[in-house]
Amino acid sequence: MLWRIVGVILPWSLPVPAARARQIVLAACDRHRLKRLERSQTAPYRQVLRAKIVLLAARGVPNQKIAARLGVTADTARKWRGRFAAHGLAGLTDRKRPGRPPPSVRCR
Repeated sequence: MLWRIVGVILPWSLPVPAARARQIVLAACDRHRLKRLERSQTAPYRQVLRAKIVLLAARGVPNQKIAARLGVTADTARKWRGRFAAHGLAGLTDRKRPGRPPPSVRCR
């Protein structure tokens, strides 16, 4: 419904298009690496979680259901789905963060 006041359409009355989840198509080698990472007992938890998110996304599971199944927020599922779609496996690594680098330890 559009509200008109003196011929002006108010911006909050315009319909908002629904966001579409990025489509994930996995190559066989990527699927193999992600499944191996998903089952890993020694990989960091965040890497395992990211692999699970991408594998579920590749099956066509919506972000809300991925979030509910894995115990994360929908924003987290959306973030890693989008990064994988844009950058592939390299997108699942942590980005460099701003700030002072950690002090180096010198051996004497």
